[in-house]
Amino acid sequence: MDGPRVEIINDDRPLSGFYPDPEQRRQVHYAFAHRFLPWYIHQNSRAFFHGFDDAGHDVELFVRARFPMFEKLKGLHERETSFLSGRMTFRRVMDLTARRERVLGARGILIQMPRPAECPDAFYVLAVERPGSGEEVGARVFTLERDASERSGAPDAPLSCGVVGEWSPESQHSNYGLINSTDAARFIARVEEILRGGEGRQASMQPPGADGSFTINIAMNQQGTPPSGFSKPDV
Repeated sequence: MDGPRVEIINDDRPLSGFYPDPEQRRQVHYAFAHRFLPWYIHQNSRAFFHGFDDAGHDVELFVRARFPMFEKLKGLHERETSFLSGRMTFRRVMDLTARRERVLGARGILIQMPRPAECPDAFYVLAVERPGSGEEVGARVFTLERDASERSGAPDAPLSCGVVGEWSPESQHSNYGLINSTDAARFIARVEEILRGGEGRQASMQPPGADGSFTINIAMNQQGTPPSGFSKPDV
């Protein structure tokens, strides 16, 4: 006997469609790129990269499917599922994209975020496999972040530079300085320089905004009063 049929509904919108309030959207953007993705990649890098061994695996679909997981973890949204009504809704952020890359011969996954609104929101997150054997496979997780100098009032004005950063497995943030481009190819080229040993690291620091200038403390493992909607434990 067949079980009940469930209709799958894809709710496809840009990030602004799910989070129309600009401040909440910024918090969500930051927490997903700077906290959830590095944690998710580092906590089981071997499984993360193994999932992309099959050339037919849809990288973009996989990354978009992580967003509802993040929302549930943070208590932002519960998936609309009702077997009684026969419907299941999947929220997909359509301006969140991803693709495979080769970075000095290693496997890489480049995730492009929705346009960053302010410093230090991310343009990209780049996961690069650090080869090993068995459970020793690891990753390095880099970001290209909007620079504080880019303060144009026009929301769609071109952005000309970004800051290269990295998140360690211990949730420490490093800054590798400015590049005069927000182009993915230039970002990857800078990461390759870093991996070759030309790091040019400017600072090893706590997460951006740890001085209190950024309000999403709950997403940065800092003490403080969590903003509304971010009451779940950190990742």
